[in-house]
Amino acid sequence: MNRTTETEIRFDHSFLIQSLVMPLAAGTYRLTVDEERIEELSFAAYRILAAHLEIPSIETPSLKRQHLQVTRAEIDAALLKDQQAVRPPATKDRV
Repeated sequence: MNRTTETEIRFDHSFLIQSLVMPLAAGTYRLTVDEERIEELSFAAYRILAAHLEIPSIETPSLKRQHLQVTRAEIDAALLKDQQAVRPPATKDRV
């Protein structure tokens, strides 16, 4: 038995996926993951068959959308890098 799940993931900074030359803009992206159930086990477990990132971000108005095949490791690495990105310090108003 196969299943497909869609998740929205948020990037606060531009990010790069290995298969792209240019970084993608910050925003919320739809990630679609296709999985198949591993039947040999006595409990429910699934293996990933394919994962696709919909580009551009869902906030970007576009008549054309593409589904970029990615690995879960690529997405996890990009999300981790995004979370660790240094944010500029807040500036104090001078009076």
